[in-house]
Amino acid sequence: MIIYRDTREQKVLDFKIGDGISKVVDTKLPYGDYAAAWEDKAGNHISFMPIFWDRKALGDLFGTLTSGVERFKREIQRALEDKVSLKIIIEGCRREVEMGYEHSTVSGKTILKTLDTLHVKYGIEHVFCNDRSDMVKTIVSKFQAIGRNFKPNHTKMDDEEVALEKEKQLEGAKQLEKSRSDEEVGEQDD
Repeated sequence: MIIYRDTREQKVLDFKIGDGISKVVDTKLPYGDYAAAWEDKAGNHISFMPIFWDRKALGDLFGTLTSGVERFKREIQRALEDKVSLKIIIEGCRREVEMGYEHSTVSGKTILKTLDTLHVKYGIEHVFCNDRSDMVKTIVSKFQAIGRNFKPNHTKMDDEEVALEKEKQLEGAKQLEKSRSDEEVGEQDD
């Protein structure tokens, strides 16, 4: 799989090549900070997996869910329209969030309630991680699970297109057979 990191991400997570990761690419993503893609045998991008991760350190989490919440809701809406699951991965445990952030007047309990509301209203799951290494392991593990259990969207479309094409060919062969049969009957009548 190919891991994509958003170029606007300031403190990028370090993904190592190996264990299913063939390369890491820095690019502008439409939402979130991290994504993954299926690849063909030559290592070319086929399609994105349906999950994008938005990494949040504590300060970023508090800022996004207070003064930046309207912008974040627009980002969520774009992801939902594209049928992508946006997930928040938090650099800190639940207890750290609950204790609050020193540069915010909003309580940690309010942030936790907002996270739960985003989950209920928009399906935006959140994952707490102890450190950056834990974040990498969590992200890779989820992408690997998707890779084991789902085909890329474009492959499903190709399979459907192949089935439709075969159906058309069979229908065409039946019509050709019928027209030949009708011609033979016409020749016998002469």
